[in-house]
Amino acid sequence: MPDNKPKMVRGKATRDFTDATTERRFAAKSSYDFTEGEFGNFLAAGLVVAVDSTPAEAKPARG
Repeated sequence: MPDNKPKMVRGKATRDFTDATTERRFAAKSSYDFTEGEFGNFLAAGLVVAVDSTPAEAKPARG
């Protein structure tokens, strides 16, 4: 059975905005899960930046 769930991308809003299509509201500096399509559109418009979803404790220490 195929997985019909869209791939999600974690992103952070660069400013407050409302998606005109869905009327979802996003607050500046808050992180959200976006579909790949949403993220690509918002990124191109400068409304979001990518967020590294790897927990800090799982990252190797810089030395």
